Amino acid sequence: MSSGAAYITTARFHKIGSAKGSTQIQSSLPPRSIDHTVLSLLLTLCGLFLCAPANCAEENPAPGVRAAVLVQAEPRLVYEAIRHQRQGDAGRGKELSRSEDRIVVEEEMNRPVLGHVSCVYEEVYTPKRIEYKMIKSDKFKAFEGAWTLTPEEGGKETNVELYSYVDTGLRVPFCRRLTNTQTLKDVKQRLSFVKNWAESGEKSGLIARRPRCR
Repeated sequence: MSSGAAYITTARFHKIGSAKGSTQIQSSLPPRSIDHTVLSLLLTLCGLFLCAPANCAEENPAPGVRAAVLVQAEPRLVYEAIRHQRQGDAGRGKELSRSEDRIVVEEEMNRPVLGHVSCVYEEVYTPKRIEYKMIKSDKFKAFEGAWTLTPEEGGKETNVELYSYVDTGLRVPFCRRLTNTQTLKDVKQRLSFVKNWAESGEKSGLIARRPRCR
């Protein structure tokens, strides 16, 4: 135990009278020990203040999140499942425009604190990767990521990884951690939908009726 701590636990206080009869409190701690104790407390408080992030940019967690799932279906069916996950029953968004290898999508979603969010982003398709990046949003500052498809077992299965980065625009303590937690939940939901849809398509023979990806 340090000398400062010892003085804190064994300190005794005495009442003394002043000339005018008022009561004062006098500590039996040596002045130098009191100075060391106060300094230690101040350093501790400063350390806590510096460790508490004031906004997202000051936090340590990675800027985005990623998760992966093994799908028992060929990559080209998984590719179609990714496209389907924001259409039809998935109801995640709608296509605004389409070109040879690019699609512009508008998606509506709900986020804690933010509430309803509208986001328009562009998807760029390549044979083993689908990248997306925000064009505009009424609340998000950034919304981007990528799907990566890796064939397994001679092409009969596919390892699907989804990376996603979202900047909600909030500037409060621990907002990056909170955003990553919500984003990871969304990533897992998307992967689950793709896995279920692709594997159902594999079993029902959809793979034979769908065109091959370039």
